[in-house]
Amino acid sequence: MDLLFDELFAILGTQTALYRSLLLLLHKEKEAVVGSDLRNLKRINSEKHVLTSKIQALEHERLHVLEKFREVVRGGSTEELTLKRLSDLCCGRFSDQLRACRSILSALTRQVRDANDRNSRLLTHAIDIVNSSAELLNNLIASDSIYHHNGKILKKNGIGGVFSGTV
Repeated sequence: MDLLFDELFAILGTQTALYRSLLLLLHKEKEAVVGSDLRNLKRINSEKHVLTSKIQALEHERLHVLEKFREVVRGGSTEELTLKRLSDLCCGRFSDQLRACRSILSALTRQVRDANDRNSRLLTHAIDIVNSSAELLNNLIASDSIYHHNGKILKKNGIGGVFSGTV
């Protein structure tokens, strides 16, 4: 059983480190968005993809280890055997370590989610600004205007007036 705990704590330690790296990357992403650093933003996005893939792979490993625990303690299905439930089932130092790991991971995942939401709102706002600027420019430029040789400007859609007369 100690080997299972060692395996689980190794996975949880690696997950913690990866979530910290992801949180740092999200802060760098915010700086890149605010600074309009597209090259850095592209690099950060690639790094985020790699990190999230590693986190997902570790999550599968964690679930596999919890399945082994379930077989040992016969405490229900893998989905029911969470870190909290496992810490309640065991005693001593393992229980305390599991509670500490769970607390740290919960806080980190909450921080990652908040930082990701913040960056998402920031990117959405930036896109809205670009779209409104483009719309303003499109409204200023009458693309459907026809300039005639006599100086009259006529719009195809019939809106507007004539800006020419005889002198």
